[in-house]
Amino acid sequence: VYNMTLPGGVPITVAAIENRITHEGSLSGKVRVWNWSQGWGLVQPFDLSSFPAPVLLRMQELHAVAIARGKAREEGLLYFRKEDVVEGVKLHPGMDVLFDVYTDDKGAGAENIR
Repeated sequence: VYNMTLPGGVPITVAAIENRITHEGSLSGKVRVWNWSQGWGLVQPFDLSSFPAPVLLRMQELHAVAIARGKAREEGLLYFRKEDVVEGVKLHPGMDVLFDVYTDDKGAGAENIR
């Protein structure tokens, strides 16, 4: 087994490959969807006005792309993976959560969900 890294010695992680940028501050919301068997979910933030401007811009871009493709997509939902949930937290739809928000090559999402 080789110890492989990205250029500059950056460890190969999903966050590094997707160019994830975490934005300051914890936000609150509600779990809308939690597909535990596939390891993904969606969070509905309580207050979008408290989001950093780059995150709001990225969310608006994605919403416009979805509409252009003819896909019905509810605005304001943030995607997350099971790796984005704090260890030991058991999620269920309707649960209130705190989270951090990030932008990456694929859009915006929630991480550090607790």
